[in-house]
Amino acid sequence: MKYFDFDGCEVYFTRHAQSMANIGHDSIDSPLSVNGIDQARRLAGHYDLVICSPMRRTKETLHYSSITWDKLVITPTCREFVGGESSRMLFEPNFKETEKGFWERAKKFTYELEDYCEKLPNGSKVLIVSHGYFFNG
Repeated sequence: MKYFDFDGCEVYFTRHAQSMANIGHDSIDSPLSVNGIDQARRLAGHYDLVICSPMRRTKETLHYSSITWDKLVITPTCREFVGGESSRMLFEPNFKETEKGFWERAKKFTYELEDYCEKLPNGSKVLIVSHGYFFNG
């Protein structure tokens, strides 16, 4: 996990645990691998707010972990860049996100995070469970 101070909140980032797509088994909304489930089980901690991508692998990472929270928000603004089959969700139309669309969505997420942090007491702990591409962007 990585951490930084944002608008009075301690914000932590964790990428989802290893998915089946990470080991070469692409599928729509890829689940965690056996190794990924083991990785997720090693995650723990309590957070005032957890913000999670709606992708299966991020939600499974939370499910198998010992992470607890006061409030959970699942938002598509911090989901994976939509570029292929494993980055699509079940029943979602087949489309590819543009770089411009991705950056607009990432900027919107930053505003959402700022809004959440402004409403939380100083020193609140926020965890974001998302994707490597999203965090690198």
